[in-house]
Amino acid sequence: MPIRTVIVEDEQHSRERLAKLLGAFDDVEIVAEVADGQSAVTAIDRLKPDVVFLDIQLPELSGFEVLEKAAHRPAVVFVTAYDQYALKAFDENAADYLLKPISESRLARAVERVRAGRRPFDDALVKLLREAVRSPRFPERLAVRQRDTILLVPVNEICWMSAEDRYIVLHTAQQEYLYDGALKELEAQLDPARFCRIHRSVIVAQDKIAKIVRSLGGRYSVKMAGGSGPTLAIGRAYLPLVRERLRF
Repeated sequence: MPIRTVIVEDEQHSRERLAKLLGAFDDVEIVAEVADGQSAVTAIDRLKPDVVFLDIQLPELSGFEVLEKAAHRPAVVFVTAYDQYALKAFDENAADYLLKPISESRLARAVERVRAGRRPFDDALVKLLREAVRSPRFPERLAVRQRDTILLVPVNEICWMSAEDRYIVLHTAQQEYLYDGALKELEAQLDPARFCRIHRSVIVAQDKIAKIVRSLGGRYSVKMAGGSGPTLAIGRAYLPLVRERLRF
């Protein structure tokens, strides 16, 4: 019997990548892919899947609210960017999860657990998990993949981040790393006291800014610290936020 599966993920790139990875399993049948919480509730109750791969941070409803509102109770594999401390809550409550960026080997383990018969979630377990991850925690390291190795890049070493194609480039003083994800998704994880989005494709570390440059026409840029630090344009739409954060 195929494992009827629903994917709930608001970022298109992440959703497509997860669907592609799940496509490698002959007994996994993806019956729906949805991008928001309310659509997830509808799909779960209409299609009654065996398992849901569920992002926690979603538009309209959170992943926990989806589980609270859905009448059908499938097995659930959370897809999350929470840090290691919040993940202890999932481990302690025997909940399966995939930490972004998702690795093929970890996904294979999750699928194997579903095959073995993961118990459906009940309201009590949803409440426990929701309370455990309620307090925001900001990651101190970001996992990046290099071939068969996962490197943990200290967040305090990152000078700026730029969205390029389907990846985010993490720029440190010494090196660049490719991070698998969307800038909007990563921004939601970061401490707003440390990082500021200055452009639709750029986030900077506030303590790594050397100066603010005003050019003709009233356009602004930030000059990053260091002799070879780049000058990065501030998008007009982000200027009020940057002014507030940097107080100029």
